[in-house]
Amino acid sequence: MKKGFCLLLFSFFLWGCEKKEVPLFVFEPGTELKIWTSTEPEFWEALGREFVAKINVPNLEVEITSFENETELQEVFLHSLAVGKGPDVIFTDGNFIAENKSKFVPLTNDESLTIEKFKRIFVPASHNLFIDDQNLTGVPIGIDTLALIYNTEHLEGLEIPETWEEFKEVSKNLTKTDNSLARISRSGSALGRVDNVRRGVEVLENLLVQMVGNLFSEDSLEAVFAQNQGVTSQGKRIQFGLDALNFFLSFARTPHPNFSWNNLYADNDFEAFLQGKVSMIFGNSRDLALLYYNITERGGTISENHVKVSFFPQFEAPEKSSVRQVLADIYALGVARSTDKDILAWEFLKFAVQKENLRGFFQVTKLPASRVDLLLEQEAETEVFARQAKLALGQSLPLERSKFQTGLKEMVQSINLGKETVEEGFTRLQEEFTRKLQRQKELETKIK
Repeated sequence: MKKGFCLLLFSFFLWGCEKKEVPLFVFEPGTELKIWTSTEPEFWEALGREFVAKINVPNLEVEITSFENETELQEVFLHSLAVGKGPDVIFTDGNFIAENKSKFVPLTNDESLTIEKFKRIFVPASHNLFIDDQNLTGVPIGIDTLALIYNTEHLEGLEIPETWEEFKEVSKNLTKTDNSLARISRSGSALGRVDNVRRGVEVLENLLVQMVGNLFSEDSLEAVFAQNQGVTSQGKRIQFGLDALNFFLSFARTPHPNFSWNNLYADNDFEAFLQGKVSMIFGNSRDLALLYYNITERGGTISENHVKVSFFPQFEAPEKSSVRQVLADIYALGVARSTDKDILAWEFLKFAVQKENLRGFFQVTKLPASRVDLLLEQEAETEVFARQAKLALGQSLPLERSKFQTGLKEMVQSINLGKETVEEGFTRLQEEFTRKLQRQKELETKIK
């Protein structure tokens, strides 16, 4: 029996259209189901009240703790577990849950949400993150991807690029140079940097996955992205990772033919896009909503009618490939090890991912749902994002994704500042990640 309550009925929540009895818990007065989040606290508070009313449990209340950002939420969460405190449920980045499985209570042998049901209901990108042997470590709520956001006035008469080859040609056609300090009077695309390009690191990460595939060895002890080589169908030898990095950097290099962006032209790409100074940028569904909000609230050079979205570019033309490769960002709920109400907490997770509740989350956030059966109805409002969500890739790395992205960012900045060559920076980063992975393995062995 868990402290503070007992389970009186053993049946579980409604799942799909099946009608089942609701579990009944008995709690001491003042008992709280603690939920931590950095986003949408009002939604989780409302859903928590609905959950309590649904299960009809006296003395239970839902307490929402909201943090300023994901970094703060995750840091406080890890510290709270170290001192034996913390929430019952956390809403956070799905990679964080996948990377910290030992800090979450899994769902085991639950007939209302089996592994098979999970795979049928939720987008494929979530499977690797939350399925651990025959256990579930969390449930996905929403999914986001990068897409190409463009100004239709600038691209009038031009084909919307679907491949990176087409993208660079369109960018060249749209970029106008001059004799100013920035050397640019209009930018075709914002790329090649990570300091003034909002999604620069994520674009580079996607490029590496598209070109290299597996960035780490099968045994998860080595980074291999800088040594992956091959031969094209024309017999040309290429270094996949290095070519992807050079392609990314080329847009911020003069006199390279792809040059279209630097740190002198604009402080950030989104503000430049609103001012009509750059034709194409990269963003996710939340970024698109932010652009629309700023246009509505602030006005500006660009009209909302001229902001459109297209699929994230690929190295191979879509008609020649059966897949579109773009990485998914999954947002999820997990049951924390700090809880003394894990059965109740998992009932809340299963309640949260019911169709109507995820439909409500979408109406609040416009973030595509994690349920496959909801994505079709969301296509009209999310443009390409719901369609990309169905095929997006789950990025499960042997080291924390946030540290991987930080490493990429620091490398790009170092190269752009001339502190190291592209080859030096890329090789150095690969070696650094390999050392971290091997040290991580040594520590795990010692603990065992």
